[in-house]
Amino acid sequence: MKTSNVQFDNGAINAATGEEENSDHQFLTVHEVAKLLQVPVSWVYGHLRERSSQPLPGYRVGKYWRFREQEIIAWVQCHKRGSHAA
Repeated sequence: MKTSNVQFDNGAINAATGEEENSDHQFLTVHEVAKLLQVPVSWVYGHLRERSSQPLPGYRVGKYWRFREQEIIAWVQCHKRGSHAA
């Protein structure tokens, strides 16, 4: 059974239970990480390979990968090569 979340300014509400969810416990999928980083899904998978020089922080759950948004953002901050401010 798939549940959906409703986003409010103060957090997400689980549509199935009506309870507020702590964003620290929510995981992103490969597709969500690709959308967050504005890169192809294949780029995300490429950075999950063991031979990648800069692997993304993720968790293997069976055949699936899951990510914490805060860890992905921290990874980006750590790996940015320079500021491209306009």
